[in-house]
Amino acid sequence: MYVVPKIELDDTIKEIKKLALQIRHKKTIIKDEARINKQSRKPVMPRTAGAKVRDRSVSKLREDMENLGVDMSNTEEAHFTKTKPRARSVGPPVKKMRMEVSSSGSTTVTKKTPNKNRSLSRTPRNELGVKDAIMKKKLAKIAHRAIAKKVGRMGLKGEADRFIGTKMPRHLFADENKMGQES
Repeated sequence: MYVVPKIELDDTIKEIKKLALQIRHKKTIIKDEARINKQSRKPVMPRTAGAKVRDRSVSKLREDMENLGVDMSNTEEAHFTKTKPRARSVGPPVKKMRMEVSSSGSTTVTKKTPNKNRSLSRTPRNELGVKDAIMKKKLAKIAHRAIAKKVGRMGLKGEADRFIGTKMPRHLFADENKMGQES
């Protein structure tokens, strides 16, 4: 019978084997984690999460710096006090006054509730890039012509107007016969 010789392992080889085993374990753990992450297709940020509130402000900065011993008395015109103005499209739409006429004839003015719809403040796509009223009129005419042309073209094409572009009747060309032979 064949006897397997016992190999004496020195300390360095033992350490290398131990490290190799740790690496194998780590790799299997990483593979398992990747498999689990692939299975969960949920978004990282839930839809119910609210917007992050910024806790930085000029007043807080002043207060913190004064607590540290910095003189903040002449900083009204300092750079950090200047804020970037918000763009017009980002802000909420301007509130409009609504006139309500009752059956008796008297009119009452009530404030409209603010509408959070951003599409009101955004310029319509057909007006983007239009410089003045003359250009707007010209573009409207061109658009009308284009739509009319499309409608006319599509109006001609009904089910009865279809035609076979290359006159190849299907019943003649279905088999593997010579050109135009039926049987």
